[in-house]
Amino acid sequence: MMLDSTSVKGRILDAAARAFATHGVDQTSIDDIARDLGATKGKIYHHFGSKSELVCAIRKQSVQLTLERVRPQFDAAMPPPEKFHAMAKAHVIAMISELAYHRVVVEEMR
Repeated sequence: MMLDSTSVKGRILDAAARAFATHGVDQTSIDDIARDLGATKGKIYHHFGSKSELVCAIRKQSVQLTLERVRPQFDAAMPPPEKFHAMAKAHVIAMISELAYHRVVVEEMR
């Protein structure tokens, strides 16, 4: 399920993804994310039990965001070469549109 960026959890994930992508997961505290949100860290811990859980949710959201963009192309009735091109284009658009999420995933893989 893709989280809506207007939901509380969605706003927390967006803020965390931006902070982690900019400063790195290890260098970013829950306090930093709370400050960016204009909230308390208690609000974050109400939705995510730990920083690790937050990073895991960002990874899952990254995959979900990409799937939401690519799935319609995959399901479309078109010749395979056109389908592949459309899926690749949708994937690139997902990477650019949700760059913070994907950057966190890539950085965590290093």
